[in-house]
Amino acid sequence: MNNEHFDINSEFIDLIKKNKKYISKSFNFPLKDDDDNNEYIIDINRKRANITRCTYQERYEVHQQLLRLDIDNKPHINPDGTRISGNHIHIYSDDYGDGFAFELDDSILNKINPNFDVNEFKIDIKKEDRLYDYFLAFSDFCNIKNIPQVQFTIG
Repeated sequence: MNNEHFDINSEFIDLIKKNKKYISKSFNFPLKDDDDNNEYIIDINRKRANITRCTYQERYEVHQQLLRLDIDNKPHINPDGTRISGNHIHIYSDDYGDGFAFELDDSILNKINPNFDVNEFKIDIKKEDRLYDYFLAFSDFCNIKNIPQVQFTIG
């Protein structure tokens, strides 16, 4: 799919762009933005079947998924048949919900956050603390400023 035709709700882009701060240190990180005091959640889900698999989600007001980063997951097939690798990001849209995923170097990421360097998602798969590096990169992509120190272990 050519991402020029992927329509992202501008309200969701505005929500993603707001600076947010972690307000707890659990695996569900509640957030509030600096402007309107809107509530968000970043949650981290480690899949048991594959110890290197991890999912990071940004949700708005508990239920509305905005972004989902899947690491070491199975490849994703988009509604248009495009196959995406196992490391990918889902971006919510009004037309497809969270059904569309994009490669971590797709230019659409800079449409959402022009200040984000997609190279932050280029993480050595052999690096022991890579899940923490993905957490840091995802937090940066979501414009989260006070990132808590979290220990991720493989195994």
